[in-house]
Amino acid sequence: MLTKNKVGALLSRPYSDKLLLILFILVPFGVLSFGSIHKGHVIAFAIGIVLIVSCTIREKPLAWFMVYVAGWVLWRHANFVYQITPFLVEPKLTMLAMMALICGTVIYLRVIKSKISNEWFYNMICVSVMIQALLALCQTMGFTPAYDLVSSRINTRWDMKPTEATAMLGNSNYLAAYVAISLPFFFRKHWAWCLILLLPLLLYIKVSAAIITALAVFAVYFSKDLKQFAIITAVCISVAAAYLIFVEKLKMNNPRFDMWVMALDSFKTWPQIIFGFGPGFRHSGEVLHNEWLALFRTFGLIGLILIATYFWQTIRKAGDRKILAGIVAIAVNWLGNPGMQTAPAIFLTLIIFGLAQREVVNG
Repeated sequence: MLTKNKVGALLSRPYSDKLLLILFILVPFGVLSFGSIHKGHVIAFAIGIVLIVSCTIREKPLAWFMVYVAGWVLWRHANFVYQITPFLVEPKLTMLAMMALICGTVIYLRVIKSKISNEWFYNMICVSVMIQALLALCQTMGFTPAYDLVSSRINTRWDMKPTEATAMLGNSNYLAAYVAISLPFFFRKHWAWCLILLLPLLLYIKVSAAIITALAVFAVYFSKDLKQFAIITAVCISVAAAYLIFVEKLKMNNPRFDMWVMALDSFKTWPQIIFGFGPGFRHSGEVLHNEWLALFRTFGLIGLILIATYFWQTIRKAGDRKILAGIVAIAVNWLGNPGMQTAPAIFLTLIIFGLAQREVVNG
């Protein structure tokens, strides 16, 4: 059984210290730049941070994924300098991806080591979601308090319909996903009454991926054994299918299917399938609305397998049913929603996974 002492030993591995010293010497040689050696220094510095932080992560699939990302960025910039193969790449997107990975890892590790109890984290998730839900409720009535407050002070732009429920997330898909993933944490004594608002809100927004995610949450949370899970899952699938066919009138000519087919058609060679196109690659078209497919397109089979393995290992070890249901909700939501495209959704995901790993550490 892992103890806090053992975890502390893992977080202070000798080779991570040696790597730190080696990278300190190598960063000044960051010649992999876009016209400026100083940009090369920043790239080398970011790669070094990712490699060092990967040494502090106990979960091997996630740690290796970070090493893999660092390797991809190193190859991408070496390719740019020496023009090994032609490609379209956006340097700013590459660096943004690296910075997001670093910041996300810091939050993830901070949650694991935090002294704040799980209940406090659950409460803050519920508070955040209820604030957004109430703002969305106001929007359905044509009242936008947050926008009115901001626009009274500065000249701002807000792209939304007068009665569209987006809250402060900018898109109804993002709001629906935010609510659906958080549902397990409302299955508690003083928070269950909030479901009276949240469930109708999901139906009002009519985001099919979020509704299916909510059904998955109920199936996982309220199943006591495999038999109950199978029965509840069957009922949920039937309800979801009926909803999609008769309410949403889902058809096979849905634009998202076309985007997914186009994304799969973009793979032309085996190296692209295995390694993907890498971070920062400029793709034509809109957001895929499928985080798993986006992960596959960016990092190939290697990245997809590493993250899927991390999900599976975390699900197997999760003891708290709220956390278990939350992780399953994230996995299901990723099938039909861009779950890692907004900071609030990313923050929520990191907190849930951090709590899951803290449960293992303290278990």
